[in-house]
Amino acid sequence: MSHTNGWEDTPSAVLCLSLSRAAGIKSENAGRSSGPWAGSIRETPYSPDESPPAMGSSERVVFAIRGLACASCAIDVGRALRKMPGIREINVNYVINKGYVDFDPSIISWDAVSKALSDRGYTIIRSR
Repeated sequence: MSHTNGWEDTPSAVLCLSLSRAAGIKSENAGRSSGPWAGSIRETPYSPDESPPAMGSSERVVFAIRGLACASCAIDVGRALRKMPGIREINVNYVINKGYVDFDPSIISWDAVSKALSDRGYTIIRSR
């Protein structure tokens, strides 16, 4: 499961303009309404002096993983963890047998993540 912020289907040009406006950057074309996305550009929900709402706390754990036989195993690990609530990001590198996971500790614990991997037949060694 990957975290989305509601912008995943927004064209990159619209995102750049929205982010530029949020940062207070003025454009030579400001106020012009042309192009296919002109009607879809909207003001940001907060001013440049404000922060967006917090997404909750996040913890990153780096770990060594034993038992990966191939790149498909690393993909399998990622898919399995993404289905778990509270997982924000997972990256597993088959070549170096290491990975990291970002998760919300108020939703899921490292012990639960580690157990899920152990249950799939992998040995997990927490690095940090």
